[in-house]
Amino acid sequence: MDRMPRTKIFFAVLALFIAVFVLWARLGKTFPEWLSIVVCFWMFLAGPVVLFFTARQARDEIHFENPRGFIGLVLRVLVGTPLGCFGVVCLVTGSAVIALATWSAWAKADYSMLKNVPGLLVFAGMSAFGWFVLRHAMRGEGLTWREIEGFKQARIDALLHPDWAFYAEHLARPIPEALKKIYEVPRQVQAFPCLRGMESEEHSIEFEPLRRDYCVPAAESDLPYDIVPVAIADDQNWIFLKPGKDESDQIFMADPEEPGDILILADSVEAFLAALTWENEPGSDS
Repeated sequence: MDRMPRTKIFFAVLALFIAVFVLWARLGKTFPEWLSIVVCFWMFLAGPVVLFFTARQARDEIHFENPRGFIGLVLRVLVGTPLGCFGVVCLVTGSAVIALATWSAWAKADYSMLKNVPGLLVFAGMSAFGWFVLRHAMRGEGLTWREIEGFKQARIDALLHPDWAFYAEHLARPIPEALKKIYEVPRQVQAFPCLRGMESEEHSIEFEPLRRDYCVPAAESDLPYDIVPVAIADDQNWIFLKPGKDESDQIFMADPEEPGDILILADSVEAFLAALTWENEPGSDS
């Protein structure tokens, strides 16, 4: 199966747009009238619309796990923001036309074309509008690498410092000692162990911070109670203990899309942890 097909389509459309613009800038005067009309229609009307649409489609496939460097910046501007692609097209088109007219006038020592003030103002306005839209888009949905790293570090800090007072209040009963011990070992609680031997499936899981900010209210989960997931499976299912002073320490799993179907994973925290294999532990004990 082809991976990320919509992203490839977007880059193909972007390459076509750039190629047509370059050909028009270099050979536009030699084009027949019908071809000039088609090219102008593509560059100033159809092209930006198609670019915007394919960028929005590609955005669903790109999760910006590590948007570093120039490629990361391109993806963030053109794909990750709703207006970024349109802003770039306006900015580049307007600036390029003004630069081309200025260079041509200087090279030929013929400044008559620069007297076309209305035309120049149109392209200057297009450049200014593109810059405004681009700046607005950069404040939008795409996250910078530094922001992503900040969120990751905040999550690690929360993971390594459970709020046991809050979690005990949430459970309304003593916290299982086995659960406390696993959170005392950073290299284990930050790992992605595999859960085997329960039902017929195998899951990779990720432990979750046991803090108030990570509580899933009943109103959001459609469960009859709030939950604080102990872990999240690779299929995004919640793994948790039921709250309640009369509840046992069974480990449950629920699908966020079908929260009514609750599966018992283990009869105790000890049995749940015993079913984990730690194949992907981080190398550091810190």
